[in-house]
Amino acid sequence: HMASGIFLHRLLKLVELAAPVRSELRPVIVACFPDEYHQLGALIVAYQLCRRGLRVVFLGAALPFEDLESACVALRPSTVLLSATRPALFQVHRRGLLETARRDAKGVQFYIGGQGAPVDDPQLAQVGVRIAPKTGDLKESVDLLADEIRKSAKRATL
Repeated sequence: HMASGIFLHRLLKLVELAAPVRSELRPVIVACFPDEYHQLGALIVAYQLCRRGLRVVFLGAALPFEDLESACVALRPSTVLLSATRPALFQVHRRGLLETARRDAKGVQFYIGGQGAPVDDPQLAQVGVRIAPKTGDLKESVDLLADEIRKSAKRATL
């Protein structure tokens, strides 16, 4: 736990340092599903997105959907990335995600990632929730995700 805590602290600092000072794109929110306390993977993705020039707001572990909705109102993000490490945890909170995405779908692109994310989910796709690309290679997956975020954000501003 101590090593994980030190690593998380260092990664948070790296996210702060890597964040672009200016960006024409709205920020990206990265957080974990409610009851999801494994935030290391989400934080690594947040750092990698910052390194690719995206402004990232990392909201951490176990973010309740009500708080996510408040953050969307305050920050007006282009994209929300949510991490789930277990399929059972995803299933428990799937309905909450559906309701949140329906309410916040105006100009916000939602992605689900992590080991607990489904391969596909037609009902989520209907409300615009996408599954984060998984290629087996972190760099390639984050490159694809960053490209999708940029394209989505540019469409939203046109």
